[in-house]
Amino acid sequence: MAFLSVLCLGVGLVLGCGGDDDSGSNPVADDDADDDGGDDDGGDGDEEDDDAAVVDDDTWPPLPDDDSVGDDDHEPIIVMTFNVGTTPGLFHDLGDDGYTSEMADIADEFYENSLSWNPAEEALGEYVAEIRPAVAVFQENFYDPWCEQIPVDPELDFVCRDYSPDRPTQLERVFGPDYQVACSQDHPDNCGVVRRDFASFAGCDDESFCLDGFFGMAPPSGCTSRTRAWSVALNRTNGADWTLVNVHASSGFEGDVRACRADQFRQIFEDRGDGQPLADGDVNLVMGDINTDPFLAPVIDESARVWNQHVGDGLPFDYLSADRAGVDPSYALILHVDHVVSDELTGTCVVPGVTDGVPPVMDAIYWDHKPIVCRISSESVK
Repeated sequence: MAFLSVLCLGVGLVLGCGGDDDSGSNPVADDDADDDGGDDDGGDGDEEDDDAAVVDDDTWPPLPDDDSVGDDDHEPIIVMTFNVGTTPGLFHDLGDDGYTSEMADIADEFYENSLSWNPAEEALGEYVAEIRPAVAVFQENFYDPWCEQIPVDPELDFVCRDYSPDRPTQLERVFGPDYQVACSQDHPDNCGVVRRDFASFAGCDDESFCLDGFFGMAPPSGCTSRTRAWSVALNRTNGADWTLVNVHASSGFEGDVRACRADQFRQIFEDRGDGQPLADGDVNLVMGDINTDPFLAPVIDESARVWNQHVGDGLPFDYLSADRAGVDPSYALILHVDHVVSDELTGTCVVPGVTDGVPPVMDAIYWDHKPIVCRISSESVK
């Protein structure tokens, strides 16, 4: 029992031990009892890990040429996952970046800890303009229509300060017209983007913003009324389609939360509720925040054990992101809760701000998660 308690303190409390984060679609007026809350997990996450992997200069950084992807599978294909939410549980007042604990409390109360600080949004835009990912998914991005119910302080540099109903949505602003944006059913704060010269979202036609482009359903067990994993077909410009899964699993380590998260992982790999898994394509790319550590948590978390039945060396899916503890953690200096896995694709990943030689997206105490950025090996691309 003492060992389990220590592990729960070291892993569970950081991830929300004893609580659930099951997001509603509106941070102000959500009648569902589930609450995403922005993973109020603590830890500033801005220090480098002494055990971080050193970047191989022959394969990184992934800075493709303007004509990089398109139909030429021998050029680098960059994919990315990033939980861009924040939390009041960081030491915000230690930085001189302009983001304070008082602002963090406002973001917690009104913005559901989604990406709501303009300098962070701008930094993300500058970063993705540099690496130009072909595919990216996000958790806890901000959905602009929420501004209509949020009180605005004009002195604070939050996203609602300059809101207008005809303004492009957040990820449209971040990525620009070269990208298509699609969001997840029930969760417009969990979205993905594709570069138009690489692919388009099936069912979204030529829309710039596709509100319900990712399909999902609540777990068949009924453990939550909301979806926590979603999929969409990517219609590749070269004709070789992929299936993209964005996951933002329930957060917490109470028994019912662990069991529900296990059901969400079964939806991805086994049965989403209609006999087919979410990852049901010929080439599947699964990315996102799984809210457990598959390397450290299995002893106390059945959901980590379910994940490990499907992902790992010799299993149907394998890691592009770190595949063991102690290498390039994405959260709280030690934890691997953000992942990129596939059944066909292989590649090399880094964690900006953690991997040696790879700077962070922004020098500020704002994000509690780090992004995972991967370059797909051309040999594995179909």
